[in-house]
Amino acid sequence: MKNDLTRDEWLVLSDYLQFGSGVFRDWEQDKVFKENRKLLESAERKVKNVADNLR
Repeated sequence: MKNDLTRDEWLVLSDYLQFGSGVFRDWEQDKVFKENRKLLESAERKVKNVADNLR
C-alpha cells in the first residue's frame, strides 16, 4: 500500500496522536492552528482511505 502522507501531515498527525486535542491550544499559541488543522484533516482522510481499502 502506498504512503500518501506528506512529511508535514505525518508531523501534525504524530503531535495529535501523542498529545490529543491539547495540541490545538499549542497550535493556536504558535499561530499555526489553521494550517495544522488542514494538514491533520488531510492526513485523517488519507489514513481513512487506506483503512477502507484494507477492509
